[in-house]
Amino acid sequence: MRIFFLGGLMSYRVLFGFMSPNAGIGLRVRESAVLSNVLFGLLLIFSGANVNVDSLPALMRTISQGVPLTHGIKAARRLADGSGLGDVSGLVAAELAVGTAYAVLGYAIVRFMEWRARTHASLEMA
Repeated sequence: MRIFFLGGLMSYRVLFGFMSPNAGIGLRVRESAVLSNVLFGLLLIFSGANVNVDSLPALMRTISQGVPLTHGIKAARRLADGSGLGDVSGLVAAELAVGTAYAVLGYAIVRFMEWRARTHASLEMA
């Protein structure tokens, strides 16, 4: 039970990082809900949530390695099949690395958009 709780926390952290760039863009764009829906759709296609990543075409498999939840879903499937934590530690590390990269990118975008808003005295440009 603790494994699934920790997996949920890890997934939450990774998704937070994935959506952070959207938050930065939301500082300058009035409607960021459309971008959120597009990102969610791409996440469903490329993460392996609906279709196993191994059955995707080669280009999509390559893209999916940089998409959040891909490695976490693989790890969860292996744990459900009876693998131990040591067997999925590489997947967990890859998932955390992807989430951290998106969080750093998101932070940079938020800081940049905040700076632009202060410089031009504008928020929510249409």
